[in-house]
Amino acid sequence: NGQKKTIEIGSLYNKNKFEQIGKEHYFDLGPDGRPVLIVLLKEKSSNSHILFINAHMPQGYNIKKLGEGKPDEVIANKINEEIKNMENQELIENARIILTTDSNDAKNEWIRKITINGKKLNGGSNYKPTCCTTLIRNKNDRSRSERRVRYGDIILDSQSSENSFKYKYPKEEEGKAYSDHAPI
Repeated sequence: NGQKKTIEIGSLYNKNKFEQIGKEHYFDLGPDGRPVLIVLLKEKSSNSHILFINAHMPQGYNIKKLGEGKPDEVIANKINEEIKNMENQELIENARIILTTDSNDAKNEWIRKITINGKKLNGGSNYKPTCCTTLIRNKNDRSRSERRVRYGDIILDSQSSENSFKYKYPKEEEGKAYSDHAPI
């Protein structure tokens, strides 16, 4: 009906360990209101910098509306264009990049190929499907974890080699509410 939906995104960091440098940068990826928030952080203990990107990626059919090419290239091009609009380019150039995202890459086909600011991002080991079910109790002898059949929720890091970190997935308890995406 022509109305836009308002979708927000937030990122939390420990102010005792990190200091925000400059202004955060916010934009939408695509026509369906998929927010991206980028924050440049300085790690106080080492004076190194992290470009922290928190993104809710578009569905596959909307990635095609952003540009020509493979999904990882289309998304990376859009994010790289936006990074150029940020302050402190000299710090961003050498910063470690951490991207947290609901990639909507349900079959794990492209998100692990993404390169941001010329840096390959790695996704760690024991990555598993986290999407999607709203069940609180087993249904038809199937648990929530058995219904999580789609990939998408991932953490990517330019500093790490491919299997240098492991995901921690919280235990789901029968009868207790839990996100439709298993948090990581």
